[in-house]
Formats: sequence, structure tokens, C-alpha cells
Amino acid sequence: AEFCIQIIQNTLCHQQGERLDGTPLRGQPFLLEPYQLFIVYNLVGFKLAETDIVKYHEALVFIPRKNGKTGFAAALAWALSLLYRRSGAKTYIASAALMQSLESFNFLKYNVRRMGGNRKDGGNIKIIDNNNEHSMEASLPDGSFFIRALASNPDAQDSLNCNVAI
Repeated sequence: AEFCIQIIQNTLCHQQGERLDGTPLRGQPFLLEPYQLFIVYNLVGFKLAETDIVKYHEALVFIPRKNGKTGFAAALAWALSLLYRRSGAKTYIASAALMQSLESFNFLKYNVRRMGGNRKDGGNIKIIDNNNEHSMEASLPDGSFFIRALASNPDAQDSLNCNVAI
């Protein structure tokens, strides 16, 4: 759990939003709220005895609009993709409309570019963002990850083979 928390809080920044007093959040570190920490600890902090298998595999985040669910889901997907990189992590971001999936994808793309991780900027993350595909992938010394934004297709959802799904 600490690995995921540190990845989120030390590598990601807000892309948009404001504090309650109106102070802009763009470019500010993505510091997790207590309820978000609770979710991360529950998803990766508890393992089955004598194994590396996590006890809980799903979380339902049910809070009102404009409270950062999309950014948090994307940040958690980023951290889990890095956590599961040794298994060749594959993450899908799916929603009823592609535009909603792109909210999470664009948050991650913003942060990868801000960190200089884009392959075009000398990093090792290949970003494809065009009319046909919205994805990013990287081969790392000890594994790899792949993240793709999709529009929901109920007929094909049972064929998505991934480690992480939003």
C-alpha cells in the first residue's frame, strides 16, 4: 500500500480543480485524502495468509460529483500498473462514453508529459493518442505496463483481460 501511496503522492499532480477557498490545484501534488488512503490500504494492504495474493480486488467509490473520483481512479490505476508491472500490467479505462474515459487518460497523459516520461521527450512511455487509439505503454527493466481508454461495449467487456479496470 505504501508503494502505491508514494507513487501517487510523489509523481502525480492535479490537472484541474480548486480547493474550497478557490485556490487552483493545477500543478499541485496529488495528496490523498483519508478516504482515498483507506481505499488504497484495503485494495493492496491485505493479503491472503502465506501468499502475495491481495484479499480485496474491487472498490466502489460512491461520492458526489466534483469530488475528484476521476483523478483518484486514474492515479490509483497508475500506481497499480506500476505495482503489477512484473506481471505485464494491463489497465483498461472504460465508460459509457469515450469522453469520460479520456478524462482519466488525459490526466495520466498530462502527468507523464509533466514528468518527462513521454518517449518523444526522452522518456520510456509510448503515448498513442489519436482518433483510433488512446493508450500508453512502457517496457521497464523489471516488467511492463499498458493503459488504454475505451468506450464501453457491453458485448466485448467479458473479453477484457487486464490487471486493473476503471
